[in-house]
Amino acid sequence: MPRRHHVRLLINTLTGINLFGVLVGVLSRGRAVWDPRFGLLVFIGCKIPWPPAAAMTFGDIVVVRALQWQSLDDIPVALMQHEAAHSRQYPFVLGFPYFPLYWLCCAYSYLRCRDYWSFNPFEVRAGLAEGGYQKSTSP
Repeated sequence: MPRRHHVRLLINTLTGINLFGVLVGVLSRGRAVWDPRFGLLVFIGCKIPWPPAAAMTFGDIVVVRALQWQSLDDIPVALMQHEAAHSRQYPFVLGFPYFPLYWLCCAYSYLRCRDYWSFNPFEVRAGLAEGGYQKSTSP
């Protein structure tokens, strides 16, 4: 695992966000699989009703809701790159502050163009296309 993954893992573990992600993955009855490409623990087949996203990230933990993906090989690489980008964002806000900051950015984007991602810097920097989003052309 590259050094940058170790640093990210250390910070995300110390802030407690990784433990939170593991709890979400376990409680949602997902199957844990290690992704060595990105240094992420991925819970596949999670059964949670919300949010509608195919996957979400909590530190170095990715919770995958899309039931058609039964193995790590089934998950598009672009989506994993997008989720890995989110995992790199958590250390910069020291874990749990990510949630209110992310949702404030969702609100800002929604006010600007009626979607939650086009002007959300967390999503834009993670790659809209990789995450399965299309940028709104509305001002």
